[in-house]
Amino acid sequence: MQQNIQCIRGVIATCGVSLALVFPGGIRHAQSADQENDTAVEKSANESKPEAHALSKIVREIEEVVPAISLSGETLDSESVTQSLKDIVKLADGVSSISKELGEGISKKHIADLASELSKRATEAVKALAGKEANQKARDACSSVIRAFGSLRNAFPGGRGGVTTITSPGSDELTLYADLYDAEDLAAPIILLFHQAGSSRGEYSKIAPQLVKQGYNAFALDARSGQAHGKTINQTAKQATDRKLDQNYLAAKPDLEHAIKWVRQLGYSGKLAIWGSSYSASLALLIASEQKDELSAVLSFSPSECIPGHGIGEAAGKVKIPVFATCPRQEQALVKAIVNNVDEKLRTIVVQEKGGVHGSNTLTTSPKATQEALWKQINAFLSKELGSSEAGEKKPAK
Repeated sequence: MQQNIQCIRGVIATCGVSLALVFPGGIRHAQSADQENDTAVEKSANESKPEAHALSKIVREIEEVVPAISLSGETLDSESVTQSLKDIVKLADGVSSISKELGEGISKKHIADLASELSKRATEAVKALAGKEANQKARDACSSVIRAFGSLRNAFPGGRGGVTTITSPGSDELTLYADLYDAEDLAAPIILLFHQAGSSRGEYSKIAPQLVKQGYNAFALDARSGQAHGKTINQTAKQATDRKLDQNYLAAKPDLEHAIKWVRQLGYSGKLAIWGSSYSASLALLIASEQKDELSAVLSFSPSECIPGHGIGEAAGKVKIPVFATCPRQEQALVKAIVNNVDEKLRTIVVQEKGGVHGSNTLTTSPKATQEALWKQINAFLSKELGSSEAGEKKPAK
């Protein structure tokens, strides 16, 4: 058994961070981007047997290697991608082997089955790359590898809830970062989550898992106008600062628009809603006024007239899909002045009467009673406008 562990550790030493995939359009890989997201796998392993500790190391290495295909439309670097996929197969097979040695507290068979599924998906992706029309098939196959890894990671007690950090080149080749919370059903609705000023995708680290529990896929974007939320640094904004790019609110609009295309390219086919917070709540309404067909609903937390050169109230009047807007009591006059321009049959306005907070943070920092009441109204809106898979009944990734 110890020889088995040493063998796997040898694989880990060989397949390090250098195996992150580089594509002509940029770099995109599953990773643990922040200290805040340290896996519970490692935490539980430190208190368990050497087998569990070795297993946690393999999972972390897979997290660095799991590939995703650049969505820029460039020619794929087939050799690099193929080698990385083969490394994923080896590591996943290692998980299957070591999981048989685990003690109580983790479902050994479940872990082994998920690791086998990951190995199978990676093997299929290798075959897809070898085909004559490799590009789209390989992209689809590698997307399934990401989802399979999310399922494996989520299987550990206290895991990250199936969240995987991914990247894609944006409209001006600025690399955009996002956290993908997969509900293990590509046909389930997907909700795009946009943060407020000075923030990051971490704004939704507690909100997105609640949406997944209700059967929705969730996708939290780092837009270029932001900074950090807790320990989660806005990686997109950091790059934009380094490149001295414009980072005003309107400059972030193409990032949000790219996210809509991005999730479709990842294979998510269900109804799509966008959810904005503060300045991004205003941008969400502006985008919804322009995209008539792709979106099914908009959630707007504390929108305002904060986009120079664009009347958000005027834009709201052009929105032809259901809108859910909410704000604390002190903001209701401003918010109603905007959202009342939406057809009354399409709009829902919820004023948080007790201790409400600006933006989406109200769902994590306002009084518990306020949070619970607001979640009840949000869930009712989403169920009506998007529908969902039955909560807790997840379908395998395809």
